[in-house]
Amino acid sequence: GEFQANYVAAAILMPLHLVPRDPHEMSAEEIASLFGVSVTAAKIRKPELERLFRRKHRIGRPEPAFVRAYLEENGFKRP
Repeated sequence: GEFQANYVAAAILMPLHLVPRDPHEMSAEEIASLFGVSVTAAKIRKPELERLFRRKHRIGRPEPAFVRAYLEENGFKRP
C-alpha cells in the first residue's frame, strides 16, 4: 500500500550508503540538504538511517537510563 511505497521511496531518495558519517551526529536539516528532500521527509527517515547504521556496524542500542539505574540498583553490573 501507500506505506510501503513511501518506505521504498525514502530508501531510494536517502540511501544509507550515501550518508557521509554517523546519522546520529547529523541533523534532519543536514540530511535534507544532502539529499535534496524536505526537512519533514528527512525527519521521518532519520531514525531508520540511525537503525540501519547501528545494524551495519553492529552497534547495540543503548538501554534507557531508567533500565540502567534499575539494573545497577539490583546488583547487575555491565560486563
